Formats: sequence, C-alpha cells, structure tokens
Amino acid sequence: MTEFTMDYDKLAQVVAALLFLAFVVERSLAIVFEHPLYERIHGKGLKPVLCIVVAFIICKSVGFDMLAATFHQEEVSKFGYLMTSMVIAGGTKGVMKFTHDVLKIPNYTDQVAMKATGRKSGK
Repeated sequence: MTEFTMDYDKLAQVVAALLFLAFVVERSLAIVFEHPLYERIHGKGLKPVLCIVVAFIICKSVGFDMLAATFHQEEVSKFGYLMTSMVIAGGTKGVMKFTHDVLKIPNYTDQVAMKATGRKSGK
C-alpha cells in the first residue's frame, strides 16, 4: 500500500488558483448580479447555480481539477471539475466581502444609494 503524502507546494498552487478563480468569477458575474434587471429574478436561487456553471466551464476549459492536482491523479474527472467549481462558487462570497469591505469597491445597489443621497464611496 502506498503511503499518503502531501505536496505542500502543489497545494499552495491549487489554493492560489482557487482564490484567483473565485475572484474572476465573482467580478465577471458582478455585471449580471448588480444589473437592475437582475432584481426582477433576485431570490430565485439562480446566483449560486450560475456561479457553479461558469466556474465549471472555466475549470473544464483549462483542465483544472483540484482533487486530481492535490492528490496526484493522472486524469481529471467530471466529479473533480464539479467539486472544484463548487469551491470556486462558494469562494465568491468571500471575495465579494473582501472587495466591498477591504477594497471599498461598492456594488451596484450601494452606488445607486450613494447617488441618491449624494454620498461618496468609502464614507
């Protein structure tokens, strides 16, 4: 039986890729989610599904399977793509919080409220 070992350099690369892709998915879909037309369908549960679908397309197109990469598998799998996509989609909430709270980038709703009240970003 082969002993399990962890390649921490590879793990760091996987985590960095997950964070990067969560940021990419969140920022690219912000255009959709912050659009006034999205308000009509907001609350229907489409946001996480759309995030997973977009993340899955990205993972499949670049061959990124976090399970295969982390556990030294020679082949990627649909299950691995799905799990990776779900982690990325789940990470978008953290990225959104980081961009709003730390980087002070307001979302569409905040921008509309600021214009209506005459406030500036970050105040």
